[in-house]
Amino acid sequence: MPYKPKPKPANRERRGAPREEIVEYIVAIDGWDWSYSLSLNQEKHPVDPYHEFRHLLITGRLLRPIGLKTDKVEVSLLPVRRDEPRAAQGS
Repeated sequence: MPYKPKPKPANRERRGAPREEIVEYIVAIDGWDWSYSLSLNQEKHPVDPYHEFRHLLITGRLLRPIGLKTDKVEVSLLPVRRDEPRAAQGS
């Protein structure tokens, strides 16, 4: 008896990669702190003679989305120098 493949249903949809879900957060800012330090660069072959460190910390309460386990938010922002290579992003 010859081999016959099973017919595929005509209404079958192809599944692609799942769509990226966009989540928006609304935060009421309670406070912020900006830290700055300047020191001599301790590297063996420094590009610049100085080392700068800047750091912005924002704290607040999460307003949206509701129903999560916590409503406290803490966001840290650090600068990236233009002449430094960027770290590989999650791809």
